[in-house]
Amino acid sequence: MKRIWFALLLLLVSQPTLRAQESSPGQVQIPLEIYTQLLKQAQSPDDPRAPVNFALGNAQVNVVVRSTEPQASAEISVTLSIQIFEDRWALVPVLPAGTPVSRVTIQGSPVQLVAAPQGLAWTTHQKGAYTMELTYRVDASASNNGYVLAVPVPEAASINLSANLPGTGLDVAVIPAAGMTTKVSGGTTHVTATVPSARGFQISWRTPSKLGAAFSRALYSGKLSGDSVVWRGEFRVELFSDETVKLQLLPRGVTLTNLQVDGKEASILVDGKHFATLVKGRGVHRVVASFQTPVIQSDGPPRVELDLPKVPVSRFELTLPGRKELSAQPGGSATTQTRAGGTIATVHVPLTGHVSLTWSESVPDVVRRELRANASLYHIVSAEEGVLLSRVRVLYEVRRGETNRLELVVPADVQVNQVSSETGAIADWRLTLDGNAQLLQIFLDRQIQGELLFDVFYDRSLTSGESEALPLLTARGVGRQRGMVALLSSRELTLDPVDEGASTRVGENQLPSFVRDEIELTIAHTFKYTDAPPSMTVAPSVPERVAGRFDAQVDSLLSLGDVTLTSAASVEIHVKSGGVDQMELVLPEGANLLNLSAPSLRSHRISDDDDRVVELEFTQEMEGHFRIELSYERILGEDEIEIDASTLRVRGADVEQGRIAVEALSAAEVTPSATDELSPIEVNELPRQLVLQTTNPILLAFKYVRAEPEPRLALRVTRHRVVDVQEATIDSAEYKTLFTRDGLSVTTVRFMVRNARKQFLRIDLPEDSEVWSVFVAGRPEKPALAEGEDENGSLLIKIVNRTEGFPVDLIFATRAPSIGRLGTVRARLPRPDILVTDTRWDLYLPEGLDYRPATSNLNVTRAQAPVSHEDMERALSQLNGVANAAPLHITVPATGVHFAFHKLYANQGDVEAYASIPYATKAGTALGQFVSLLATALIWIGLWFLVTKSERLAHRLQIAMAAAGALVLVVAVGAYHVSATPALLASVLAGAGLATPHARRALERLRASRTAEQSS
Repeated sequence: MKRIWFALLLLLVSQPTLRAQESSPGQVQIPLEIYTQLLKQAQSPDDPRAPVNFALGNAQVNVVVRSTEPQASAEISVTLSIQIFEDRWALVPVLPAGTPVSRVTIQGSPVQLVAAPQGLAWTTHQKGAYTMELTYRVDASASNNGYVLAVPVPEAASINLSANLPGTGLDVAVIPAAGMTTKVSGGTTHVTATVPSARGFQISWRTPSKLGAAFSRALYSGKLSGDSVVWRGEFRVELFSDETVKLQLLPRGVTLTNLQVDGKEASILVDGKHFATLVKGRGVHRVVASFQTPVIQSDGPPRVELDLPKVPVSRFELTLPGRKELSAQPGGSATTQTRAGGTIATVHVPLTGHVSLTWSESVPDVVRRELRANASLYHIVSAEEGVLLSRVRVLYEVRRGETNRLELVVPADVQVNQVSSETGAIADWRLTLDGNAQLLQIFLDRQIQGELLFDVFYDRSLTSGESEALPLLTARGVGRQRGMVALLSSRELTLDPVDEGASTRVGENQLPSFVRDEIELTIAHTFKYTDAPPSMTVAPSVPERVAGRFDAQVDSLLSLGDVTLTSAASVEIHVKSGGVDQMELVLPEGANLLNLSAPSLRSHRISDDDDRVVELEFTQEMEGHFRIELSYERILGEDEIEIDASTLRVRGADVEQGRIAVEALSAAEVTPSATDELSPIEVNELPRQLVLQTTNPILLAFKYVRAEPEPRLALRVTRHRVVDVQEATIDSAEYKTLFTRDGLSVTTVRFMVRNARKQFLRIDLPEDSEVWSVFVAGRPEKPALAEGEDENGSLLIKIVNRTEGFPVDLIFATRAPSIGRLGTVRARLPRPDILVTDTRWDLYLPEGLDYRPATSNLNVTRAQAPVSHEDMERALSQLNGVANAAPLHITVPATGVHFAFHKLYANQGDVEAYASIPYATKAGTALGQFVSLLATALIWIGLWFLVTKSERLAHRLQIAMAAAGALVLVVAVGAYHVSATPALLASVLAGAGLATPHARRALERLRASRTAEQSS
């Protein structure tokens, strides 16, 4: 506006000049006030514009990092405040070019960014305050033990950062940033910081190394000097970071003489009880320590004790004067070399913090090669019929030297069956004659030192009733041998000592565990001997039979049916001593055994003396725990109300206890009438295996411990009549019927059925129906026709038992009268024998007919609605194929008329579900109207003759004419649903025509009477 005023002022000022130049007459005059105002406005400058048309306010940046080793990516969400100052186009730079933005919104509405020289930008020409939300992803680059994430952001005035990093105990850095804080929650580190105005920032994080430094190898070189050993220890140390690490080296008890790190003198620190030094810089460093340790000679051979850092690979080289042997504890094999009158011993030790080195004078080589060994022989002897079985566990100890062959002396009359070792050291063995005995040579697969445990199995014939010498083995070539003999007792035979010889009787606890754990039979006698094996004599005998003692736990489930009381019992036997090879079970009075099973059962039978007793015989003597499962039943009387429900008993049991559960399999009310020696319990106190035997509820539960008198349970039963319930139901029934002009109606049916235990779905089809296809749960099914005196050809469809709904599809065709000029389409639904909850019926009739309102005992939901070819084809798609069956190829009309019906619980009354729809063609409509008019004419002609009392026709003929017309009119309107409107109009006209003469005569008479009255 100011520019306009200024231009106008210039125009006024320049008028004289222009006028002089143009030499045109005229002048302009304005008031002084206006001139002054224009001059001030021209001299004052324009309002200054803002240097930029936008401003970026605060930005909230949320960074969520998801780590998938070895990569990490971040999802970044930015909320940015933007201020636009003027209503003109502004280009607002947002992010650097190349940022993968996935979502941008302004005030919650999506917008697009444009690529500009400054990067990605947003454009607008409307001033105001805006809130922009950005979402984009950035990948982090891996670094040493961590990641670096460069985050591009809008160059806002201030940036508030919130980041979630995976992991805990992280070293986090944000550059540039101020006021950074970290907080650990769960397995995530939450970082907050304030970032100055910038186009981006960097987040770095790493996991601090748990190992600051690690010793990898150590070499200790020592030399005996007087009463001490001078050592030089060289350590290889690896540092995992650039930080300075303090290393603990040697205990303060040693005499430290020098310490170097990487060839340079290093500082020595005292850290608690150890000397330490400082090492800096990532990588491998060399630390050398010189020190002395005293030699201990007070108790035994000379030795040195060293407390050292735990290093995976530790090697010791010790130089000793003369010929010496070195041993290390703990340690591996030591090797020695003789050099210049001295011995250099080398040994590697395992990962340990304490080493003891002991040395002694070297043994001559001739003595070193001599074998010195001891042997311990543990004989385990048992007897079977005709055979004496022996097993010897030999513990061979090589005290000096080494060997790969062992020798045992075996009696001549035994047969060695097997020689084996758990360590697999036995390569082969051989038995040869050696005078009056046999020599068993055992070859090993390696030279052994130390101990070897192996077994020798052998046997010898045994004469029953006579004493026998025990065949004991002797080790050859050993310095000392000792042994033990264990005589075992089995169920058939036991060995009793006759002559113990030079052995000593001891308890079986003297047997070492590696021998005692291998013995399964009962140990009857145990002997110990030293040096040569003694001459022992034993005699086999039959052990005295000990009657088995056992307890019994009986758990019974009583199932009360209509005519039977069935019991399923589980008898758990616990044999406390001895063995049990026979057992007797006592059933309740009148019970019949159904089945019985038990482990190692040879047979079971009903006792000849008592039909309640079941005798069990086992194939072996049963020990420990075992279970007997059986079931039995008792037939109930027809009018038996109080039932004896006693359970079985176990004869011979020291303690018998049990639990009883009662269930009803029929509609019976059960109450206890007698519970002698029984205690009621809760159902949850019953054993799980008893409850899982039934799906019916447990009505009563008891427990008992056998006492005198015996426990007794009696039940009072009140029986009730069972009410039949629906075994199956149809949740929904959908019918679609297509009528053709030729009189064929095709119906598709889909039932959604839920079935508990019904075998067939019975359907009564309309008369003259033909079944085309049946599918049950998507599978084709062949239906059957019911036959019998009371059957009328119902269709039987076999259905599956499934509580979830499954479809039953049926297609059938029904013959009906063809469609003429006038008539009624009548249809009836098939009637299933299962309750139908929801019924829907769609009828499709030919187009081009005049249909009247439908009559049905179902609710009409749609009437005379035109449908297209596509709608009809979609609705009748089942006609062209059901499930995977071959298509039936039924031609669907191009168009049609749709009627729809619906009802809940249809087809349940005496009247079947039906629909009746009158129709007429155009010609039929005209004919019907003509017939109705003709009938109306007959009615009124007959009435006219009757009213006028004409004698042209007989009186009866007049009545017959009117009655015939009325009958024809009723048939046309009632049966063929012809419109009654024309007949009514004709009747009105005829009535008016008939009444007109009478009205005229009545009017003339009225006028004549009035005229007569006036004249009189």
